[in-house]
Amino acid sequence: MEAVADAVVDALVAGVEVDEMALMPLAGALSLGEPEDEVERLAREAAAAVWTDGARAALAARIAERRADPLANADALAAAERELDSGRFANRLARVSALRLLTRDPVMREHLGSLEEYLELRDDDEYRALGLPLAGEAALPAAAIDLERALHEAGLYVDSYPKVNLVSGDLPELASAWLAERLTLTEDAGAARPRMRRAVAAFAEAAEAEFPRAARALREVLAAPQPESPLEDDLWQAFAARIVGRKVVDVGW
Repeated sequence: MEAVADAVVDALVAGVEVDEMALMPLAGALSLGEPEDEVERLAREAAAAVWTDGARAALAARIAERRADPLANADALAAAERELDSGRFANRLARVSALRLLTRDPVMREHLGSLEEYLELRDDDEYRALGLPLAGEAALPAAAIDLERALHEAGLYVDSYPKVNLVSGDLPELASAWLAERLTLTEDAGAARPRMRRAVAAFAEAAEAEFPRAARALREVLAAPQPESPLEDDLWQAFAARIVGRKVVDVGW
């Protein structure tokens, strides 16, 4: 018998009420770009916690409700009914619910919404560049750097910049490039960069249902292999730009 498709499982579990406190460790690991084995361990723990009689009953009711629709895919729903207790639904319920927490922050939702709307009018080849600022913001927690020190150092650069040159408008770019290089000396870029990419991938997955164009732009940022040098890594540069923008100057979205 054919297994139920991932899209069907995710559509059924979306919106099922669960204990969000049980999801916090998993959501935190996803946002911090923890290694996949650690995410899987926390996902199993979360699945065990959220797969309650109430959650199972809610899913069974959803399947029954959709099977009553003459336009529904009867084979897919029959497969879902067979697999309800296989563990797959519990695992997806935990992950989908944890991912939902990643897009709850109102500031990030505003950025997602703005990018989604803007991308509607843009060409496909512009997605990557337009997604970089949001990717840099999503990567900030996963970088695990001394943020206060980075903010302070960015401020020192800006304060030392000749005021007569401000009219040129290139201060944000110069400050971001300087900070990106500085962070390779003061932080463990080798450990941070894979975490950052995993965090952006998780954020893209979390945004997919509501903000598909923004999610695609984030995935475009990750499409190319990670460059060997952080100074050639657009994500590392975008991450530095978000620190500069947060502290001293509006570098824009």
